[in-house]
Amino acid sequence: MQGFADRINSSVSSSYSTSDGDVPTIATSNITVESSSNPLQSSDHTFILRDEGNIPDSRVPGGFRPMGVIGHAALGEKAVYIATSIVGNTPATTGPEAGTGRSVTGDGTLERTSAHEFGHSATLPHPAPGTMPGNLMNQTGASNAGMKLTKEQVRQIIQAYEDKKLNTGRQ
Repeated sequence: MQGFADRINSSVSSSYSTSDGDVPTIATSNITVESSSNPLQSSDHTFILRDEGNIPDSRVPGGFRPMGVIGHAALGEKAVYIATSIVGNTPATTGPEAGTGRSVTGDGTLERTSAHEFGHSATLPHPAPGTMPGNLMNQTGASNAGMKLTKEQVRQIIQAYEDKKLNTGRQ
């Protein structure tokens, strides 16, 4: 579990650090594994690994996302769900998928999906289809998926924080 936490830490820190704009943004994260000696606190955000078909659907109380959905997070809430089926996938470092966060076969990875879903928990929606090439908030299956955020997206997260729209809802 600590290995998964380390991979998520690295991806979130990297994806949310940007030099787009006049002022670079440097993000840090401190993701740890819950245990009896490190209990979950009410203020904590959570990354929860679940089997496909067992990922809660925030839009349908008591419902679950369908098979094939590899991650989910409600806008502004503290819970990020990731499918266990992708934890063995790692981002491609060469070939056509390099830089997208997807695996060499184009599948979702723990790194990309956790950073993408964390974006939803920070109030970022999916961009309009065909826009924002290389953007983290494009869905994994989109041809223009990537690992970058824009300065406008970073500003949106900051504004959501100032407006107290973050850290709400279920954990």
